[in-house]
Amino acid sequence: MFKDMWSNEDGMALIFTLLTFVVLSVLGTAIFSLTVSNVNLTKATTTHESTFYISEAGSNQSLALIKAKVKQLSTHSLSHDAFFSQLNHYVQTEINGEMTTFEPNGGEQPRAEMNVGIGAVAERMVGNYSERTTGYTLESTGEIGAADRTIETRFDISHRIQVASSTGGAPLDYLLYSGSNHQLDLTGGGYFEGDVYAKDVNIRASGTELHGSVISEQSIKISSASKIYGDLVALGGHVNLSSSNNEVTGDIHARDYVMLSDGTDAQSIYSGSYVDLVGANGITGDINAGGYVKLGYGAVTNNIYANGDLDWRGGNIVNGDIHAVGDVGLTSSSSSNISVKGNTYTGGDFRAGAYNNFRFDGSVHAGGDIEIGTDNIIKGDAIAGGDITGQGTVNGLRSSSGTPNVPLAPTAPQLSEHRMDVSAIPLTTFEYGSKKTNINQTITLEPGEYGRVKINGRGPLVLKSGNYYFESLSSVPHTGVKFDITDGPINVFVNGDVAIKTDMEFYVKKGARDVKVDNNFVRTHLDEVKKFAGEIYFETHGSFTLPESTTFIGTVIANQNFTAGHAATLVGAFAVNHGKMDIRDYGPNVYYAPPKTSAGAAHANGTGASTGTGEGEVLPPTAISITSATTEQ
Repeated sequence: MFKDMWSNEDGMALIFTLLTFVVLSVLGTAIFSLTVSNVNLTKATTTHESTFYISEAGSNQSLALIKAKVKQLSTHSLSHDAFFSQLNHYVQTEINGEMTTFEPNGGEQPRAEMNVGIGAVAERMVGNYSERTTGYTLESTGEIGAADRTIETRFDISHRIQVASSTGGAPLDYLLYSGSNHQLDLTGGGYFEGDVYAKDVNIRASGTELHGSVISEQSIKISSASKIYGDLVALGGHVNLSSSNNEVTGDIHARDYVMLSDGTDAQSIYSGSYVDLVGANGITGDINAGGYVKLGYGAVTNNIYANGDLDWRGGNIVNGDIHAVGDVGLTSSSSSNISVKGNTYTGGDFRAGAYNNFRFDGSVHAGGDIEIGTDNIIKGDAIAGGDITGQGTVNGLRSSSGTPNVPLAPTAPQLSEHRMDVSAIPLTTFEYGSKKTNINQTITLEPGEYGRVKINGRGPLVLKSGNYYFESLSSVPHTGVKFDITDGPINVFVNGDVAIKTDMEFYVKKGARDVKVDNNFVRTHLDEVKKFAGEIYFETHGSFTLPESTTFIGTVIANQNFTAGHAATLVGAFAVNHGKMDIRDYGPNVYYAPPKTSAGAAHANGTGASTGTGEGEVLPPTAISITSATTEQ
């Protein structure tokens, strides 16, 4: 039969057809298996690569968030401990954990698990700055399904603060300095350019504009709408801005309480006691209180750190976190429309009464109970050491009898760096003449020793470069004085009083430059006038009096009173030891000029002026640097 099949052409064709089918089937199966294997291998390789990119993206995003937080914290005056405490708390609550902000990959949701570890801490001095550096390790694990890859990045963060000196600068680093027990009253509004230091300060004229900081050994009170382009520092008492619509562009530091009236704005507040915002205040920085914090209706602030309770009067916005050692909201049952953008941490109870429209974008941690009434929402977790009650909404975890995070402590007011070691300025001991001199015409008085000198004539008295020693110096109305500083500074020492009458005209000669220094010349040549003022110095063991509408330049130290009449224009530095500083009404204009070359330079070192008029070093920024390349674990 087989012989017949082989000899039959039809049989042979059938056999070859079957053999060909078998071979093709085997080859097809092999090729299909190989293709499937390659597809699976390609998919696995792609997934493996994608997990790396996911972990890298998570690492880059986390580093960007940390850098942004470092930049934000660097805008505030924080100690090393406070800076790293707040930064590490942010890393723990906002960075560590799962990140899912990625597009799906092959039907799987990619994830990145972030973990930041804190390493070694080092501290050193860099010039006049204390630098603390903390090392961090950021591990980012990218996951797609069962596949994962982990990368590691090491980085350092350095925080620098200027080391506080034993004094707050020298007396003549300030525009106005009072070492006496008299209150410094600014009663006439006007424009002041420079820092002010006194035992007690009261600004009580609407429209006062001060481009500098106000430092008081006791308290600061502002009772009329004013603008302070600097800090307010009350070394031994409180800061009370009792009038509406004040503006403080710097920080407020007070050993005692801080109270701001309706519409008053400021940067950050550091209080050793409570902080009371009476109305719609705008605090662009943080509030740090050694006691409770009250937010007036419509008040807006950033982070709050209170060593007591926090209460609000309604319409409040907190653009950061709340840290209160006491209770939050317990006495605010009628308050409504509260918005908190960050997390809330309270060591006591937390209360958001029903139907009050409270919105908390973060989580709420309370050492005691949490009450979240109807029509209120916590978008994060609610974790209480006690009970959680109320019909309000909690989007995250509700945890009663849990372990909440504790609030951070407030930063204390920075006071020591502003305090002066010596209140009274040491005066020069000198001898003066006995002959009485009347100046009845234009005359050049040579440097030297004189008795009582009185300017009687119309022609100016000319004083030359050098030192003058008078028993007293006075004038009648309508006279003049010319300061010839061609060959150097002029220093005038007076045992008694300096009493200048009305319509006194002052001139300055330096080389070929010979000018009358009046209000108009000051406005148009202020920088030149400041240089002139730095070479003119008056020191009187009595009082120094200037008339109304006068223009005077130079440094003045008066052992007793300094008085400038209405609408005066002053350029220099002005100080009293035991008397009263009296800058009178009708809009004075007072500009700081440091005593660069005159005898007053012995009482100035250029470190006291926060408005840029001093010679201090610029504070370096807080630094963040990658210390090793990203590596895979």
